[in-house]
Amino acid sequence: MNELLIVLILHDFFIKSAVSYAIWQILTTLVPITLVTIMMYYLIARKQHSAMIATASAFLFAVLLKTFIELFLIRVRPHIVLGFDKASLLTDSSFYSTHTFIAFASLFVIFSFEKRNSIKWCFLILAIVVALSRIVLAAHYVTDVVVAIILAYLGYLVIKHFKE
Repeated sequence: MNELLIVLILHDFFIKSAVSYAIWQILTTLVPITLVTIMMYYLIARKQHSAMIATASAFLFAVLLKTFIELFLIRVRPHIVLGFDKASLLTDSSFYSTHTFIAFASLFVIFSFEKRNSIKWCFLILAIVVALSRIVLAAHYVTDVVVAIILAYLGYLVIKHFKE
């Protein structure tokens, strides 16, 4: 199935009005910020300084990698291709989703330190909501989101390797 068709189907299914669009916009902005804030508070409270440094390094890695990739690969965002939002500020390359990367990098850090399953499930659900919101808002293609999750996991593995 064509990626643009998947984006269109999800967009049409979830975006029924300006209110639902606004809700998805809020989710895609507030959820990653909330995840990072809670995770950092958690790490500070547990005196997990190495995990804080690892997380900050992962976020820096995400920004640098995206900047590097954009030098060679420009992928037009789906909402521009579909003609949804002609006045959007999102005109940079779609590949890969930094929001998703940050959400899943936070998730992997929490999974490695948190014992309570309830906290892990909350972070997992929120990370999935962020990933889904990027597709629903037509800001990213499915592969942008999937690659972001894979890169977050690989970054986590690298940091975990150096930590041990």
